[in-house]
This record gives sequence, structure tokens and C-alpha cells, in this order.
Amino acid sequence: METYNNKTSPTKLIAIAGGIGSGKSVVSHILHAMGYDVYDCDSRAKYLMGENEQIKKRIFKEISENAICFPYGQDWKTAEIDRPALSDIVFNDAAKLDTLNKIVHNAIRNDIKHWYQKNARKSKHLFVETAILYTSGLDTMVDDVWYVTAPEELRISRAMSRDIASRQKVLARINCQKEEETILKSKGGFCSIINNDNNQPILPQIIRLL
Repeated sequence: METYNNKTSPTKLIAIAGGIGSGKSVVSHILHAMGYDVYDCDSRAKYLMGENEQIKKRIFKEISENAICFPYGQDWKTAEIDRPALSDIVFNDAAKLDTLNKIVHNAIRNDIKHWYQKNARKSKHLFVETAILYTSGLDTMVDDVWYVTAPEELRISRAMSRDIASRQKVLARINCQKEEETILKSKGGFCSIINNDNNQPILPQIIRLL
């Protein structure tokens, strides 16, 4: 684990991992309702990307000029990321997705460190929701991994409905996450499994893991 997490606090940092449509957010919402703090990597990444000028400049230069909008002239302070355009670019180009991940991951890791230090005294468990635990390097920061799984066709259906996306776009995102899922599956007994197949209730699984 990273040095910051060799702490005197007994608070465990647990990753909620799994691919698109697996149901990570459902698990996170249940934990939040139970009173636990959950760090959502996706929403925080969007926030940091929107606020950090250096991130926007790197996206403009290293990924695509079409991914950045300038509603008030060429002013980086008010520049905005065209998120649909950026998604279409990176989820159809593995190299550019890798570039975007590298740009954002370091900012996320630093943000998690500050968040952990701020909230560690509140509970014995803190949670981090992420779809890219290993490729982002976040696995070095957590004490345990909860792997949320579901049949692929169910995941596709959920993602299409949630994101109002085509099957092709959802499959492109799933394919981009194949490496991550392969690593997760290879961990076997090192991950705690939560089955979200619409047949097994999730709450009892969460209570058992807690």
C-alpha cells in the first residue's frame, strides 16, 4: 500500500470494483444509506477535469481539440470539456483512452488521500467506487476489494437504459474494461464477490461482508 495508508487509524479503505452495468453504484447507494462515506471516482474525476486547467490543456493537446469548448473565447479559465465528444473519442481509441486515464489518475489518487485523511476518524470502513481499480493504480491504496458482478447481457441492458446509449457504445466501453475485469477475475479469493444478477438480494451480501 502507499505510505499514506500505513496509518494509525484502523479505518479500512475498501474498493467497490466492477465493469460498466455491474451495479457498483447500487452497492454504493446502499452503503451511503447505511451511513458510510463512499468516494465516487467517476464523479470526482468529472469534477477535477472541469476545474483543473492543466488537465483541460492536456486533453486539448494530447487527445483532441474537439474535446474542448471555448464558450467565451480562447480562455482556459472558462474552457469546458465536451464530455460526449470526449467519450466517443476515447472509447473508440484504446491509445487515447490510456492517455486520458494517465492524465486523470494521478489527480484522483491525490484527491483520495486528502479525502481519506479527512474522513478516517468517522468510521471503521471507507469505500472507493471505481471501474478501473488496477489500471489506475488505486489497488495499491486499498485494504480490500469488493467485486460486483452480473451477466454481460444484463450489464449491457442496464447501461443502455441508464445512459440512453446504443448497444455498440456500451460494448465499446465493456471492451475497454476487459483488461481490468481479467485482472479482477484472476484475483479470485483475494476479492470479495457481490453478485448483482437480479436474483440474489444485495443487502444481505453487503451485511455479511461488513
